[in-house]
Amino acid sequence: RVEMEAVGTDEVVRARAPFDLIALGSVLQWAEDPAAVLRDLKALTAPVGGTASISGSSPAVAPRLVFTAYLPGTLKEVRELSGNGLPFLTEDGWAQAALAAGWTIERQYAWEEVDLFPTAKHVLRHLSVTGVNGVKSANSEKRGPEGEDREAPKPMTASRLAAFLRDYEDRFATPGGVTLTWRPIAMVLR
Repeated sequence: RVEMEAVGTDEVVRARAPFDLIALGSVLQWAEDPAAVLRDLKALTAPVGGTASISGSSPAVAPRLVFTAYLPGTLKEVRELSGNGLPFLTEDGWAQAALAAGWTIERQYAWEEVDLFPTAKHVLRHLSVTGVNGVKSANSEKRGPEGEDREAPKPMTASRLAAFLRDYEDRFATPGGVTLTWRPIAMVLR
């Protein structure tokens, strides 16, 4: 039996635990401490042997966490032009965080996708609509990908925006448009 429900608060999630399966899509890379979140998620899973069965006749399985996140190289075009970006964990970093949280890695996949957009303005519109920009805000912690101190991003003025759009199209143009790179990782933990 499978029950799925989108929930919005930590209290609701904890009240409904334990879970046989937790699935997260593109959420964990936003956490200040992904390893701590992975530990918290481990505490929300059913004991080994849980209540889940596959096809109604298989024995109970170990609880699982399935998630996707992003790796360094994601939005590399934006990082190259702005000099700023999110501190994405590496593949090894995700594996170490999972193991430190008590999970066993069942499967781990990483790949690269390159999207094409007609113009740099289309890239920014896409990032705005999806709520992703890959850039830390001026009010957030000033860390780079390895934790080094970084200068907070400067506000985007009209002249800086025009220069960004021009530079984006100059540097990342291909015959089909301009590129935007994603480096996702998917992990299945038990």
